[in-house]
Amino acid sequence: MVLIWLEFIAVSAVIVYFGYRLSKYGDVIAERTGLGRVWVGTILLATVTSLPELFAGLSASAIVKDANIAIGNSIGSSAFNVAIVSVADLVSGPGAILVAGMAGVEVLAGFSIVLITLASASLVLAQFISLPAFAGIGIYTPAIFIIYLLGAREAFLYERKTLPRDVEEIAKEYRYEHIQLRTAVMQYILSAVVVIGAALLLPTIGEQIAIRTGLGTTFIGAVFIAFTTSLPEVVVSIAAVRIGATELALSNLFGSNMFNIAIVGFDDIFFRQGPILGAASASNAVTGLFAILMTALVIAGLNYPYKRGSRTRLSWETATILALFIISTVTIFYIT
Repeated sequence: MVLIWLEFIAVSAVIVYFGYRLSKYGDVIAERTGLGRVWVGTILLATVTSLPELFAGLSASAIVKDANIAIGNSIGSSAFNVAIVSVADLVSGPGAILVAGMAGVEVLAGFSIVLITLASASLVLAQFISLPAFAGIGIYTPAIFIIYLLGAREAFLYERKTLPRDVEEIAKEYRYEHIQLRTAVMQYILSAVVVIGAALLLPTIGEQIAIRTGLGTTFIGAVFIAFTTSLPEVVVSIAAVRIGATELALSNLFGSNMFNIAIVGFDDIFFRQGPILGAASASNAVTGLFAILMTALVIAGLNYPYKRGSRTRLSWETATILALFIISTVTIFYIT
């Protein structure tokens, strides 16, 4: 048992270091290419940091054939990612992390709510009726993929409309003039490979620890596996906040949440015992409900004009988000 915990700590340390580098060079790429932090956070960072959830889900659905671990991992990771906003608020220093002017983040948060709602509602409905399916794949799977692609497209189009058009104006905002784009891309790829390689070990390590505790698979998937596979998001997002790239951090989190629900579609394809949401416990929808409420609070925070003073470490929104996450964890523990 001690050896497993040491492995977890070692892997986590690797992710912490290279996760910081990943966020830094992702920010450089966003600046030097003019792609924008929202799109880079949604595509480059979110895709890389969500790969542990993808491989954990595919392993659970195709190899272990456990729908609860697969679905609990995707939805539980989404709730955990929103809770990271509270942690980021704690380390961000004076001023609230949720401020006006991040409409691109609102777009991502809104689409993540739609996707989580679709998955959670399908979970509940599948307990009462047989949802339409084709070749063992639920009708919700193509809907999930379409909504995810629409969300990524809207984030890109929004960034295109809001980016400054004047090259001189962009140059004035440069913070990384000393870093060449080629260097940034190479360092980003290197950091991404290391983060992916280390993060892929987390589900196996986490599953071994969880199995020895004797907890149910729904709780394991929604809490412990979700925590371990979300560690890259924790590191990358906090690192992004510490270097002043708050919009990049939030885009990474909600872009990851969109991708997490897209993973449900991939899990459904590889789960050959029938539509996966029909085989998973409806209690996973409870986690989904809390994730929706927490995300709604983020959107409210981005539009609320009155923020915390210098004496308060958390805004009311992020404090409530943290409280809701704790309540959701306790609830899942008792109902599974």
